[in-house]
Amino acid sequence: MVNMSLTGFSAMNLLAGLSTNYWILMLARIGLALMAGLFMLAAVTFASVLVGLAWQGRAVALVTGGVTTAIAAPLGTWIGTQAGWRVLLSLKNASSSQLTLIQIMNQT
Repeated sequence: MVNMSLTGFSAMNLLAGLSTNYWILMLARIGLALMAGLFMLAAVTFASVLVGLAWQGRAVALVTGGVTTAIAAPLGTWIGTQAGWRVLLSLKNASSSQLTLIQIMNQT
């Protein structure tokens, strides 16, 4: 499930970055939302299973709040403002593609 969501996330970021009109961009954004939801489902499940019972709440809180709120959202806003939304989506595609490849290589 993690590989599928990461692959879909990369594909939807690529589609959004290369979109030529509003409707293709919206289709890509809806796909991104679906893939993010699928990934979060898997990530929260893994986080709660991988730690002991006493640490489950903290693990889930780290996954759901973690770095995204503190660093990624402001950084993405700044990059989008400075360089444009296509550059931002291209950078997101590059990073999610790298994470997908790392995930797939670690499983083999």
